[in-house]
Amino acid sequence: MAHLPLQSQGGQAALYVAAAAVIFCTEFLTGPALLSPITGEGPYRVIVVTLKEGGLIEASQLLIGLLGVYAADRQVWSLALLALPTGLVYHSFKRVKELDDVTRQMLESVVDLAIWAARVHDIGKIAIPDRILNKPGGFTDQERHIMESDSEKGAEFLGRDPQFARGVEIVRHHHEGWGGRGYPHKLKGNEIPFGSRVIAVADSFDAMTSDRPYRQGMSAERASAILREGRRTQWESSVVDALIRSIAVDAQRATAPAHPASQSERSL
Repeated sequence: MAHLPLQSQGGQAALYVAAAAVIFCTEFLTGPALLSPITGEGPYRVIVVTLKEGGLIEASQLLIGLLGVYAADRQVWSLALLALPTGLVYHSFKRVKELDDVTRQMLESVVDLAIWAARVHDIGKIAIPDRILNKPGGFTDQERHIMESDSEKGAEFLGRDPQFARGVEIVRHHHEGWGGRGYPHKLKGNEIPFGSRVIAVADSFDAMTSDRPYRQGMSAERASAILREGRRTQWESSVVDALIRSIAVDAQRATAPAHPASQSERSL
């Protein structure tokens, strides 16, 4: 295309851009023909995902190609000038990939830590007298003070194990409220460790839907409504939303009709 007999430099540049646009669109519009049968996803979904994941890289490659064609059209030696931007683009994408890998590993570590902390978050209750722990009615001020010491006692217990040092603060603050009305330190918002925020929502839902000696557990729908009402005041909104979405997905799976057995399966 660089050697097509066009007199106008603007026309030549427009031709380059048009060719790059055709290549870019063809790359992503033909992808579903290969990926849809393999993944089972619809063509539109495949196009959206591939554009999101690879659009910037593909566009950068085409931009370098455009510069190369333009340089070849003007002065062949100017192709050497592309070495610097090409190297910078390559290095940038390489760094982004490395950062993505590190971020993924960090997130996986945070998730694993939150899971382990959730399993032992109530360990401090073993230090609470049974007469208070199992009391069906309300607490006196002294009893409430003792009851609310469970997270500090749990953190103290776990702090004795060096391998669980990173989970101590998650356990210590899982009773904090998003709006700052929790305990033991009345932290609020992002001051609360992420794992503590997750446990607070999950633990509240479990407490509301579980039977107690003094009351019957409520329905998942009612508990979800209470969580929604407490978004941004007692619990973090995004965590509440994530739990409710998870409940909805589980409910859909539970009510989905089973696939009918094939003829060969029925014969077996």
